[in-house]
Amino acid sequence: MEAQLPVWLEAAESVARAAGKRIREAHEQRNVSFHVEHKGPTMKHVDLVTALDKECEELIISQLRQKFPDHCFLGEESSAVAGAGPLALAEAPTWIIDPLDGTTNFVHGYPLVTVSIGLAVAGELVLGVIFNPLMDELCSATKGGGTTLNGSRVRVGEAGGGGG
Repeated sequence: MEAQLPVWLEAAESVARAAGKRIREAHEQRNVSFHVEHKGPTMKHVDLVTALDKECEELIISQLRQKFPDHCFLGEESSAVAGAGPLALAEAPTWIIDPLDGTTNFVHGYPLVTVSIGLAVAGELVLGVIFNPLMDELCSATKGGGTTLNGSRVRVGEAGGGGG
């Protein structure tokens, strides 16, 4: 599995950027109306979904499935439609996808939106990619490999004495 991590990470970063490009384009065309729906059993639910959420999820899954046809996929939008109760991770590599994390922010024009992609193998998370296309920030992490922000290593800072 460790030998596959760089291949999986490169694919996740690439597809996150592809979906992010579509989100950025839609954000820049804010004067164009878009359809907003509510997820969940009642209209009181504050969980919004746009056609862009669905489009980006389809893009991500189709591109990853082309490269990794034996992998499984859990997409926020397609899983919400299925409504099959609690989701379970498979033994096979399973991609976990939120194609437009921050839909409410997106709908209101706020720049805090991301494409979020994770990968679990045998139920254990092994990588994650978070891409904010409006701020062009790509954060990636792999199990045992640390975290990067736009290719630069990120480290946890030292805690100062906050004593009272």
